[in-house]
Amino acid sequence: MPALTGSQVETLGEIQRKVHRMLEEREKLIEEGTFRPPSRYWTDFSSYFDYMGDLSPHSLAKVRLHTYHLTGDNYQTYYFGNRKGFLDFYGPWLATDGLPAEHVLSEPEDGIGFRLDDGRFVSADIARFQRSVATLSRRGILGGLKRLGFPPRVIEIGGGYGGLALHLSRILGTCRYILVDLPETLVFSAAYLVRQAPAKRLYLYDPAVSLDAATLAGFDFVLVPDYRLDALTGSEFDLAINVASMQEMRVDQIERYLDFIRTTCRGVFYSCNRDHQNRNDELPSLFDLMRARFELFEVPPPAPIRSSPAAGARRRLKRTLRRVARSIGLVEAGSECPTAEPYPYVEHLCSVVR
Repeated sequence: MPALTGSQVETLGEIQRKVHRMLEEREKLIEEGTFRPPSRYWTDFSSYFDYMGDLSPHSLAKVRLHTYHLTGDNYQTYYFGNRKGFLDFYGPWLATDGLPAEHVLSEPEDGIGFRLDDGRFVSADIARFQRSVATLSRRGILGGLKRLGFPPRVIEIGGGYGGLALHLSRILGTCRYILVDLPETLVFSAAYLVRQAPAKRLYLYDPAVSLDAATLAGFDFVLVPDYRLDALTGSEFDLAINVASMQEMRVDQIERYLDFIRTTCRGVFYSCNRDHQNRNDELPSLFDLMRARFELFEVPPPAPIRSSPAAGARRRLKRTLRRVARSIGLVEAGSECPTAEPYPYVEHLCSVVR
């Protein structure tokens, strides 16, 4: 990675300062009782990467090495791993038959992953992004956005480190892409997008500056903390996205977002989530909340992903332990050992019930 210029060092440092100011502002709102804190799940989870706000700019520039906190995609998978095993597992999601060349995704050159024989640079995150882009492409949604006659307006709730935002913005060309997320996560997405799309104009919310439509005019990426969603009321969007984050929220948080999307989105709401995250005890069913507000079309999944060797070994161990437990009377005879899909997320294309 090239050495940082002085202006890049200052930009990354300013991202961290803004995030610290957001955290202070949110804490004040929580103390005043005007905003509830994140779910217990996320309050605990985000504590594992709170160091991101205090990294040196040179370390923050290597943000892709830290994004495993959000997606589990770690550089060691590729440094020590086996490319064939990876492709056996993720191959179906990386399939791009029939897609336009610009809809075929690769990691940026300073990313992490395996290099394929055709030169494509892929990772587990690219496989996940590719699944979403392929669905939006094959269902005609991306083509429809390109034919609008004006720059599309996209909002992504819980955009992680900005990987999907980067690829969709490249596909759509000129567009306004708004990311709404927790301040703890915006440090990832702001740093990543600044590094990977330096020609794009990025606005990161600053509590010291009034947030209104005039402020946002002229920016390609707009990053807003979750507690300032109200500032976007009255906006209109042509595509709304949520991937693997609503399942981690409380019911009231999800209802707030879904009601906002129902009011502001003039196009499709794309969701790729589980109905319930096992570690989240504050959500009974995401899909029930979605059905109450949208007409849902469930996208047929890609060809099944073969379970990883490690997952298979874990299941075999569980079955062995279950048999032992049954043999000594700790578990009812006839009870089954549960198994889990490797990535049991469901894609939905949601339209507003008018």
